[in-house]
Amino acid sequence: MGQSESSQAHDGATNQFARPQIPVGKTLICIAGFKISHHTGRAQKLAVLIQKALPSTYETWFHWDWPDNFRAFLSGLQENEFKAAFEKNADHAVKGHRTSPIVWLEKSNEDGSREIIPLGGRDKFCEWVLENVVNDIEDEKAKTQITNLAKSSPGFTEVWVNEAPGTQQGATAAAAVKEEKKEEKKEEEEKKEEK
Repeated sequence: MGQSESSQAHDGATNQFARPQIPVGKTLICIAGFKISHHTGRAQKLAVLIQKALPSTYETWFHWDWPDNFRAFLSGLQENEFKAAFEKNADHAVKGHRTSPIVWLEKSNEDGSREIIPLGGRDKFCEWVLENVVNDIEDEKAKTQITNLAKSSPGFTEVWVNEAPGTQQGATAAAAVKEEKKEEKKEEEEKKEEK
C-alpha cells in the first residue's frame, strides 16, 4: 500500500492528513476526533503516556477537528485506509463507527508497505491497551497510571482536547510536506516539458 492513498479524499486538501512512514518495528498510534470530547481527551492522554513509557516502540499522530469535518475525515478513512481491514472482516466493528474519537494503528512492513489496524473508539483503544501494552511497561508508576486510565471512564475535566501535535507531527511532518511539494513541482515541470 505504501503512502496513504486517501490523503486527498478529505475536503480536497492535499496530504494535509498524511502520516509519515515510521521505522519497521515501531507502531504509530493514530487518533482523530472532536476538539471538544472527553472520550477523545482520554484517548489522547493514554497515547501520550504510552509513547513516553515505551518510546522505542510507539509514536503518536493526532488530528482534531469540529464535528462535520471530523465525520468527513472518518468517512475517508473508512473508504480508503481501512478498506483492507474491512475486506478481511466484513463485520469489522469500525465499519459503522461514527463517534469521536477513532483510533487506529499503523506499522511499516519490510517491503515499505503500511499495515493499518483500525481499533475503534476510546473504549476499544482502552481494551487494546490493557491487552497489548500494559505488560510491556517496566516503570511501575507509568504502568499503574496507564492501567487506571484505561480501566476508568473519562471525566468532564478531559473534555478539552490538548491540541499538541503527536510525536510524528513536528519536523517530520513538515519535512514530508516539503518533500511532497517538491515532488509536485517536479511533476508540473515534467508536464510542461512534454507540451
